[in-house]
Amino acid sequence: MSFEKTTDALRSALNRGPQGRENASNTLDRTENTIFGVLESDNAKEHWETKLLRDSEGKVVAIETPFGEARVVRRNYLSEEGTFAKAVIEKKLEDKHGNAYWKPVWSLEGTARGYSRVGGDNTDVEFDPNFHPGEVMRAAADIIIAIGRCTE
Repeated sequence: MSFEKTTDALRSALNRGPQGRENASNTLDRTENTIFGVLESDNAKEHWETKLLRDSEGKVVAIETPFGEARVVRRNYLSEEGTFAKAVIEKKLEDKHGNAYWKPVWSLEGTARGYSRVGGDNTDVEFDPNFHPGEVMRAAADIIIAIGRCTE
């Protein structure tokens, strides 16, 4: 069995402890609130037919679209760059036997250093919640498009 080597940068990120995770979570919260706010707007409801479902803490946990259902799964992780909080959007699909499974289609990420990325592993772009409204609208639309494009 092979494991990745642990580095000093990873130990440093780990040693920032709860404060690093809290900072990353707060950054992700700001990014989610900005983008999900667009998806809850009257315009999005009318033109994109979106509906967001929230948990008891007010976090978005599911997105309903004409293209299917998706869930939002939050995770914390470490990398050489530091501590991150990530919201992974996963589309609900069915296999040939009718069994449901979830496939990641898009993500939002917040760092302990206060910056955000949106997109996915191959399409991450830095995102500032204070961007021009058109950029925020584009990020929101990209979520719906990612859900709609995913067929298997």
